[in-house]
Amino acid sequence: MFRKSEVKPIIECYHCGDECLLPILFNGRSFCCNGCKTVFELLESHQLCEYYNLENHPGVKLKEGSDKRFLYLDREDVRANLIYFSDQRTSHVRFLIPQMHCVSCLYLLENLSKMNSAILQSQVDFDKRKVNIAFSHDLVSLRQIVQLLTEIGYEPYISYNDLQVKEAKNPNRKIIYKLGVAGFCFANIMLLSFPEYLGLDILKDPEITYTFRALIISLSLPVIFYSASEFFINSWIGIKNRFINIDAPVSIAIIVTFLRSIYDLLTNSSPGFLDSMSGIVFFMLLGRYFQSKTKDSLDFNRDYKSYFPVSVNKLTVNVETPLLLNEISKNDILRIRNLETIPVDGILISEMADIDYSFITGESASCRIRKGALLYQGGRVLGESVDLTAIKQFDKNAFVDLWNSTAKNSKLEHRSVIHQFSHYFSYAVFSIAIVTAIYWAFIDSKKILDSATSVLIIACPCLLLLASSFTNGFLISLFAKYGLYFKNYLGIERMAQCDQIVFDKTGTLTMDHSMEVKYIGIELTEYEKSLISSIASKSTHPYSKSISLLLMAQKKITIQEVNEIPGEGIYAVVNNQIVLLGSKNFVGDTSQESSLYASEVYFKIDQLIKGRFAISQKLRNNIAVSFKTLEMKKVHVLSGDKTESVKEVLSKIPISISYKAACTPMDKVEYIKELSGQGSKVIMVGDGLNDAGALNWAYLGVSVMNENFSFSPGSDALLEGNQMYRIPQFLKLARFGQKTIKIVFAYSFIYNFIGLAYAVTGHLKPLVAAILMPISSLSIIFLSFFALKVYEIKFGKLKNVNILQSS
Repeated sequence: MFRKSEVKPIIECYHCGDECLLPILFNGRSFCCNGCKTVFELLESHQLCEYYNLENHPGVKLKEGSDKRFLYLDREDVRANLIYFSDQRTSHVRFLIPQMHCVSCLYLLENLSKMNSAILQSQVDFDKRKVNIAFSHDLVSLRQIVQLLTEIGYEPYISYNDLQVKEAKNPNRKIIYKLGVAGFCFANIMLLSFPEYLGLDILKDPEITYTFRALIISLSLPVIFYSASEFFINSWIGIKNRFINIDAPVSIAIIVTFLRSIYDLLTNSSPGFLDSMSGIVFFMLLGRYFQSKTKDSLDFNRDYKSYFPVSVNKLTVNVETPLLLNEISKNDILRIRNLETIPVDGILISEMADIDYSFITGESASCRIRKGALLYQGGRVLGESVDLTAIKQFDKNAFVDLWNSTAKNSKLEHRSVIHQFSHYFSYAVFSIAIVTAIYWAFIDSKKILDSATSVLIIACPCLLLLASSFTNGFLISLFAKYGLYFKNYLGIERMAQCDQIVFDKTGTLTMDHSMEVKYIGIELTEYEKSLISSIASKSTHPYSKSISLLLMAQKKITIQEVNEIPGEGIYAVVNNQIVLLGSKNFVGDTSQESSLYASEVYFKIDQLIKGRFAISQKLRNNIAVSFKTLEMKKVHVLSGDKTESVKEVLSKIPISISYKAACTPMDKVEYIKELSGQGSKVIMVGDGLNDAGALNWAYLGVSVMNENFSFSPGSDALLEGNQMYRIPQFLKLARFGQKTIKIVFAYSFIYNFIGLAYAVTGHLKPLVAAILMPISSLSIIFLSFFALKVYEIKFGKLKNVNILQSS
């Protein structure tokens, strides 16, 4: 083992906040890498260091990459699709910036003009994580702007789909129009009804009375025929499917209220209820708009094209030319760089390549591929760039078939609790109305129509709909505030009902492309640490990089001879000593010692095997502690990795977990089906295409967003990867939300009970209804809001809590 030493304080990078294992000092500040130091120098040279004062360590660690990635931005057809406005001098472009997260980001992105005077203006839409840039295209190119953003850590996310379709129109616009019409009519009908309510002398003039009533009827027509149309459409759809949803009794109440009010106004018997009708339509539409509003920057309906980069570089006599994906032809020679995605199936013509297929297979270990082997679309290159010969066009590969097969929705239809309840509620309301009509037929036949219609008006389940809509709307906003984005409110209901949870391992419980390295063996001297670090730095393999980073040699040692044998290890000669770094068989270890670790790299100098480096995937921050409070009947983990790797990761989580290793995508689907067949309602949490089938078949599918890949077919919700540890709190919040809805339902029942007492006895007056309607609606909104606000204050100080500190 390493020598024991005093615990040294952790030095954090001044730019990004990561730990500095070997600090790079500049201007009295410590940086973890040259990339962070370079960004600081750039900001300092343009007097933008206020960036560091607004937030603590606001920077984003730079990724490896080549500027040649952006050659395609010089193509005129690409520019035409990305630039949304251009004249003789200026152009305007809008970029999605996934790294945007704080006020420092906003400050820097809105001051791009200080770093390049050809950028005329940059304006941030923080909610959508987008920046709008106006620039002089004669002085700076689109590629140079993207390179500038990349240099400061804010590389734009540009996908192949961005070049094919323009930004979709806001799907909520139609309901906004209906909401505006209903609000305008409601306010004016109320205003015109005041003289009637207050019995003012102005109504003694018949002409004024008729004029006011004509205006009231005219204003109610847009409400009944336009704003309320979606309630009628939804109820008709339910009836065609032989199911009475919540919109059916609401529609009946609206129609009855409208007809009853028109009759009362024309016969001069009462001022009617058109103000109440317009108001309730307005509040119900407001609730639906609020409930349907999700994070605009997230797209649940992306297709496989969004997973791939915009272009790839084609090699022609050693000259690289940018090629759009749909332009790739059979036999094209393509160059794919570190961390880039392979766009088509092809034959490797480089000597070897390390490929990560974890998004497709779920296996965390990279594959070492040799010259002449087949590379598959969807894999990601690790290490040195590779060249391949395309054997298929972009949309003719197995990856596309796998995506399309998992994108088909297999979920059973889920009806909201409120719709199921309304089925019985409707029958109850109709029964009360019939009984009321029969009663008054024997007592006073003149009150039959008034009493029966009053029951239908007052017993309208509008308040129940308001209770559900606003509570779910507040919940969706609260979840989104802490990194969980639901496609719609049904996902929250599903989450509250689930009793078992299944996690994928790679990229879900563990951090993507992050490894933990632990040395086991005879104590290493400082010289040996430097020796191993120097040898490992000569390799492009991820394991070698991790070992070199762990040891971080203070002094590099000259290596006389080094030879890397693919798939085995590294042979080196240093000061006439033979040094081996590699697999157990490579160093000649014949011991039968079993290991918990999935991957181990052995170290041998001369004839002595000194020890081994155990390499495992790094568990996401805070999961080990937070999962102690996970309230589920059973917790499961599925993985495409070997049993040893799964056991090693689960040993870090102190709860009982069932697991299954070496799973194929179909194995995961069958596992979910089996649990569901036993009567369980299952949450599936995964991150890759290999999880898409299981996400689709689970009662609730939650797709984890790693970096920019914020999509997966079959998911009902998207969860930011760094918020995984909040899952126990999210479950509690979903269950509390459903309790809140029940509490508000109870309040609605009390209101309905009191209103029915007036209606059945024939004493419901328009003035009473006009007063009760806004009071009851607003009280429901405030009740649901404050209930959830109290919960957030008590249990949900999620944003500031540090679980590790409390453990």
